[in-house]
Amino acid sequence: MAVASTSPLSATAPSPPAPVSGFLALPARRGCATRLGSAAAWRRLRVEAIWKQQEKQRAEVSVEEPAPVREAAAPLDGVGADDPMVPSSDESWVVRLEQSVNIFLTESVIILLNTVYRDRNYARFFVLETIARVPYFGEGSVLSYACSCGV
Repeated sequence: MAVASTSPLSATAPSPPAPVSGFLALPARRGCATRLGSAAAWRRLRVEAIWKQQEKQRAEVSVEEPAPVREAAAPLDGVGADDPMVPSSDESWVVRLEQSVNIFLTESVIILLNTVYRDRNYARFFVLETIARVPYFGEGSVLSYACSCGV
């Protein structure tokens, strides 16, 4: 008794699946039938890479040299005396005192945070991020106040 068995595989090549909605079907590339391990395929990929690199170099925009930076000079013989950016001799000690206080406070906070959060990197990062956000909340508060006053 002979039993005819039919193969579940059909004799014709299966058609590619239909693309799922929301995804674009990618077109097949030329020459992909070759194995990537073959020397010709590697040479072709190398030539494509060199060609793309040369295209990128040709497309780069040349950057001009920046303008020379002017050195800020101390006012001579009253020149620049009305410049508000140049502190007068009366104000220079105030500026130095303010800078010294800022440096002292900054170094104190750094030492305090390094001591308190010595081995707790995540907690230290969280505290630093919170400190960094303070100016933004202050700006938002001032803008909100200015808008409510009609300024």
